[in-house]
Amino acid sequence: MHSLIFAVPPFLRFFQQPRGKRIDALAGARGYRKYLCVRVPAQDIAAALFKVKIEIRHDVYLVDYHCITYRKHQRVFQRLIVSLRNGQYHRVLHGARIELGWANKIADIFKYRKVDIIRAKSGESLTRHVRIKMAHTAGMQLYHLRAGAFDGARVAEDCGVDALNITVCTYASVEYMCATPMMPSGWNEFPTAVIKNSVNIPVMAVGRFNNLLVAADCLEAGRADLICFGRTSLAAPELPNKLAEDRLDEQIPCIGCTQSCVSALTNPARGFKASCLINPVTGHEFEYDLTPVAPEKAKKVLVVGGGPGGLIAAMTAAQRGHKVTLCEASGKFGGKFRLASIPPCKHEIAAGLKYYIHMCEKRGVDMRLNCEVDEQFIRDLAPDAIILATGSLVAKPPIPGIDNEKFLTVADILDGKVLPGRNVLIAGGGLTGCETADFLCEHNRVVSVMEMAPVIAADAEATPRRFLMQRLNKWSHALDFYGPALSVYTGAKIKQFYEDGVAYEMGGEVKELHGFDSIILSLGVKSYNPLEGVAKSLCGEVYVVGDAEAAGNANHATDTGLAAALKL
Repeated sequence: MHSLIFAVPPFLRFFQQPRGKRIDALAGARGYRKYLCVRVPAQDIAAALFKVKIEIRHDVYLVDYHCITYRKHQRVFQRLIVSLRNGQYHRVLHGARIELGWANKIADIFKYRKVDIIRAKSGESLTRHVRIKMAHTAGMQLYHLRAGAFDGARVAEDCGVDALNITVCTYASVEYMCATPMMPSGWNEFPTAVIKNSVNIPVMAVGRFNNLLVAADCLEAGRADLICFGRTSLAAPELPNKLAEDRLDEQIPCIGCTQSCVSALTNPARGFKASCLINPVTGHEFEYDLTPVAPEKAKKVLVVGGGPGGLIAAMTAAQRGHKVTLCEASGKFGGKFRLASIPPCKHEIAAGLKYYIHMCEKRGVDMRLNCEVDEQFIRDLAPDAIILATGSLVAKPPIPGIDNEKFLTVADILDGKVLPGRNVLIAGGGLTGCETADFLCEHNRVVSVMEMAPVIAADAEATPRRFLMQRLNKWSHALDFYGPALSVYTGAKIKQFYEDGVAYEMGGEVKELHGFDSIILSLGVKSYNPLEGVAKSLCGEVYVVGDAEAAGNANHATDTGLAAALKL
């Protein structure tokens, strides 16, 4: 068995180039991988890689074949319309509607896509493969695969395509296109195996193959011929080389967060550029220089704070040849990022922290736990540069009664410092509050979430939010002696806190809610940066990163931490 690794990073560099330089960038990437699989115009790839001009306007993927025979829906995505009407397949391509029967007319799709013309003009250098998409539903069974995917796979093989790419997602189940850790690693390999057993051409599996052991098992068991790495290639573009050189301890994990990759593509604040939370160098290869400094220019660097911003700053500074001391006030590295790995389906965040800690140790960072940094410590160490990554504190808006010592924080719960009572109120329904509610419901608590905004988890990325809402919806329908395991109050502004409840305003009417054993505050965070003034008075080069600079998401911490280390 031979596996092909599909790498995206060369094309991220390609799309960063001005229009006139893009073909050169593509040509330069020719030797990077044996095959490249990404949605760019086919004629550009042919012209750059194989010096063949193909006058078509279609993508490298010849057709997206949607197996949706068992789910009625109609979705419009730009100029693509797929619907089910009495077993018919409808599609709009370049303004012309093609109405085809289900199985016996699929071949017409491939004729329309000019498979033979592409083969004749490109020769055997350009692979022609078809992606078969099957809509994911909770009750999906192998019967649904047999309903259409088998026929589509066999017809594609008869039409002369070289390989099949199998995925379980359509625009009706788009969250599975970039699934979070709620779906296990390699979750699509078994539907792929069913298709593979019906054809004689190579079949590719795709779907959260962020664990090489799972990918290797899929190949060795014969469930697929090729493994496609998507977001894993964004996180770890050098993964094939590290695998060949037996350096898997240096593998950069994809944690499935979608913060810097999928979500960034629709975020103008991030320039519509895909990157990676754990490896923010991705997508910025032409901007960041990781070349080690000359020995005489190496600096003594103090990094204060062992969260993601501090860890990546220490790791990168050490990689560039600086002598780094990393100090963390608590007994564990990770900060709030470590706590974020505690709620259900967030466990893979811990893999990112493990990578940072391991690489800091491997690169010789002096890592100190339970180490408080103050003015005297800075004087004694006498660093040439200081990076402050001191994080954030819980915010407490000016609401009467909020300063009750009995009230808990999310950190108290997730860190296991306090065991909450049976009936819990969470003040604040952002992502943090909702994930804490999910965690508590799983631990047999009856939870109420109160949020001022009209929706909960509004600050979550789109794909993780879909999966989170599925779980919360399950808890809201789980009944026990007290009623639903989860109750949500949106559009509710808390006016006052009491010992066992709150007064809140909803729809212009003030109401009260009592009877809670524990109240948890999840009303945001504020920057914590007590050392900047002292550091600047003792050191000429000081950088503030992460939440210490401005409270934000974890990708803000890793972006700024990396940038600070590269300025040294």
